Amino acid sequence: MSQRGAGNSATNKQRPEKAFKERQDTMKKLSTLSTAARKRGISLIEAVLYLVIALAVIVGGIVFFQQAQLSNQVTDTARAGVGISSQVRGLYQSQRSFGEAPLTDAVLASGSVPSNFQSDTGIVHPFGGDVTINGNGGGFAMTFEGMSEAACLRLATVGEGGEGPLGTGIEGFTITADNSSIAYSETTPATPDSPAPVTAATASGLCDAEVDVTIFYTR
Repeated sequence: MSQRGAGNSATNKQRPEKAFKERQDTMKKLSTLSTAARKRGISLIEAVLYLVIALAVIVGGIVFFQQAQLSNQVTDTARAGVGISSQVRGLYQSQRSFGEAPLTDAVLASGSVPSNFQSDTGIVHPFGGDVTINGNGGGFAMTFEGMSEAACLRLATVGEGGEGPLGTGIEGFTITADNSSIAYSETTPATPDSPAPVTAATASGLCDAEVDVTIFYTR
């Protein structure tokens, strides 16, 4: 065999080996790229899951805070209602009638209103509205203006014996968008639209956003 023939034979053997090696290298590169892509995909999914979990935790925290805040405000309002109504009875215990005039200034002067319920213009409650007290003959009335629906539902209930979150001796409630037209009188006292007992089911049909809640108290 000539030298040229031997050289051609060696070259022919090397070509398949080279092609095979190139295919292996290409497969390795594709495998590496595929693995990297899968890792990036998994990392993206994990990032989205972490984001969803973080958002859920944040939303849950906000809801919990809002509920806790509402509970505290309702509790403060109930305590103020009980304290103020007791003070009004004490101020008029030696008198036959509560009259028909506003009693808000007299209650403020008595020092019975919690400091966080006092403002430059009178008495306010935690939900942003004014609180007014008025004589009503043999009893008196306390109005919480601009009460939120959630607070109204929790506070505007009373049992058959007149006991409720806002005190004792409660005759009932008048709950409307504006109670400023209630005509208090010493001789013909105003009466509640919803006399006791007032259940939560009854209150749910009366309470709405920004309502006036008037509580009628007996002596």
